[in-house]
Amino acid sequence: MHEHVTEKLLLLERLLLRHDYHELMLRTRAPQLHQKVLRILRLKEEQIKLLEDLLKEMEPYAARAVSAGPAEDAGA
Repeated sequence: MHEHVTEKLLLLERLLLRHDYHELMLRTRAPQLHQKVLRILRLKEEQIKLLEDLLKEMEPYAARAVSAGPAEDAGA
């Protein structure tokens, strides 16, 4: 369940980064605000990388949970 939610969050963050934040950067004229948008972009890119890393690290645990079945998983 958590892996599925993380994948959806990752997809959403990528879409926002690709479209909304770049559009915001193009519309922002004041230098101070432009710098803030650039900072948001960097933080979002870092967040995406962290989510990708989290998914990779969760893969072995998810595979074990599936092979263990619901009875063993409930006892953990």
